[in-house]
Amino acid sequence: MKKPKLLLTGLSPDRLNSNRRIRSAIARGATDSALFDVVHDVPVELVTVNDAPSADVILAVGSAGSEEVNFHSLRRFARHHGSKLVFWTHEDPYEFDFNEKVVDIPDLFFTNEVATLEFYRHKNVQWLPLAGDLDYYRPIEDNVERYIDLFFCGYGYPIRRHILERIFELSKGNYFISAFGPNMGPQLEELVNKKSLQTQEMADYARSSILTLNIGRDQPIANSRLSIQPETPGPRTFDIALSGCVQTMFNDGVLIDCFYHVGDEMLLFDNAEDVLRQIDEFRGNADSIRRIAGACQKATMDAHLYKHRINKILECL
Repeated sequence: MKKPKLLLTGLSPDRLNSNRRIRSAIARGATDSALFDVVHDVPVELVTVNDAPSADVILAVGSAGSEEVNFHSLRRFARHHGSKLVFWTHEDPYEFDFNEKVVDIPDLFFTNEVATLEFYRHKNVQWLPLAGDLDYYRPIEDNVERYIDLFFCGYGYPIRRHILERIFELSKGNYFISAFGPNMGPQLEELVNKKSLQTQEMADYARSSILTLNIGRDQPIANSRLSIQPETPGPRTFDIALSGCVQTMFNDGVLIDCFYHVGDEMLLFDNAEDVLRQIDEFRGNADSIRRIAGACQKATMDAHLYKHRINKILECL
């Protein structure tokens, strides 16, 4: 049986897409899956003016918040070429109000957030979480020096600032905390590096840490009407899992146990005191670090790469 052709594109123009790397990772996953005859990755601004190759499946991923994209043009392009049109948003629930407006355009609509399913009220909507980017992969080796007690990288959303402020306050300089990210506020200005880390740097920092801190977002962009609370881990969880580190995730209701075994593959914390206790527990305990990091990495490699998500899309079509 002949393999289908895939046209991968965005839901927003590339120049406005701050998460372009996710589409690149999906393109790699589609190629690695060996399910397609060819994979084309083309900016949406070209697809909507018919300047793109034909394909059996058109997969548009990203944020539907841009007013510059005529989503109905994507529909017409697909109909003209006899293609199945699939949207996959990776910004739910934070941009639910945008995404809800385009849910009836594609043949199939995937949301990254399970908590939004009951609110879309459309028969073509399914849940498809994001996955791990293999660019983050690092082998787990016995001689890795984990010289950082705690690593964090991310934008300074309020919940992240509050937790980091408390961790630094309690640590009293007794822990080596390496934190990166903008918008951290005056209390963290001298403690957090504003540098934006590239993928390779982030993976190396995580790999060199006893613990990597995992805290979600709490600042919606277009989710004011229903205020849907996230229950699905974001892509960074799967990315960092590939780096060969131990993650501790803020226990804020995310259904992490749908993806990883808590305690054996992923740690949880309720407050800053928990984080420091976990660091103390794992300091000098390289065997436990390797065991948990290895189990988490294996679980990700086995079930949470983009090739696995692509396979799910084809099954649904």
